Amino acid sequence: MHVMGLRLCNRAQWEIRKVFEEMKAVTISRYAWLDDLLQPQCVHLGYCPEHNSCKKYPSKEELIKVYKESLK
Repeated sequence: MHVMGLRLCNRAQWEIRKVFEEMKAVTISRYAWLDDLLQPQCVHLGYCPEHNSCKKYPSKEELIKVYKESLK
């Protein structure tokens, strides 16, 4: 699950991402309940941990900033 989280990321090298997308498809064809677990790590974290985000999720720093502003 950890490796899938890293390699399914939009920022991963496209060739590697393609291999892991195929591995995920084969895995969930047998174990459908794993579909929600085999996702890019940003889906589980709720933020993007990458330095150059794809902008699908906010960065951790952006979330902290919004949180601090909400406390004021």
